[in-house]
Amino acid sequence: MTRRSFLMFGIGILTFACGGCGGSPTSPTPSVPFITDNLASVDSVAIVPDTNTLYVGQTQVFSLAVELGPGIPPSGPLPLWSSTNPSVVTVDGSGTATGIAVGEATITVLARGKTATRQLEVVP
Repeated sequence: MTRRSFLMFGIGILTFACGGCGGSPTSPTPSVPFITDNLASVDSVAIVPDTNTLYVGQTQVFSLAVELGPGIPPSGPLPLWSSTNPSVVTVDGSGTATGIAVGEATITVLARGKTATRQLEVVP
């Protein structure tokens, strides 16, 4: 019986015993099938709530409204949030926007290949 080790995703080692493998290496077969055929498509994303004004120093938590097609809801990766003018509005990875200075900025979120934007005005 031969023991072989493979690096899996950079986080650990998978060791398995190979009885009667002969001289040629083979790939391990996953014990659980991957579900890819029935994944729902992401049809659209929208930023909620419908807020367009922030005060300087105010924070607002934004989230996503996602419209899915039929199938199993997809998981990961996390949405990516950004601001066109971080000196006016910052937005962190969880969608929390903060009014920094008077002016205008657009926040954008990218989720599963779909983009949504929201124009924000920061007032004194």
